[in-house]
Amino acid sequence: MDGGFFAELPVWTIVSVRAFKQHGLLPSLPKMVSPTVGVFLPIFTDDDLAESFIERSKLNGMAALALATPRAIRTVLTELESKGCSHVSFDLSIFSEQNLGRFYPIREVIEAVPGDNRQQK
Repeated sequence: MDGGFFAELPVWTIVSVRAFKQHGLLPSLPKMVSPTVGVFLPIFTDDDLAESFIERSKLNGMAALALATPRAIRTVLTELESKGCSHVSFDLSIFSEQNLGRFYPIREVIEAVPGDNRQQK
């Protein structure tokens, strides 16, 4: 990824608590849309950032959820890509109703996730 970075595991995303309990992970992920990049999945490098985003965005019923392994990240992103998700945002925040964060094409993120047997940095 151009301008990429290293993130230590786990990384975090947000889920609907109710949907997660009833249907599991994938159906509980929010469908977030940005006018500039389209459908994206928010990922956070810290659980506090995820919780702060939920609070500031007034996303009642949502909670932070850890993606703790490269396999979990690849599985989620690959499935979302097949359903039309085009980007991943890292450490998204809301400022004056604008989405601020680092957005990357989902395919680039999938390809940048290390294999399960590689050391994490």
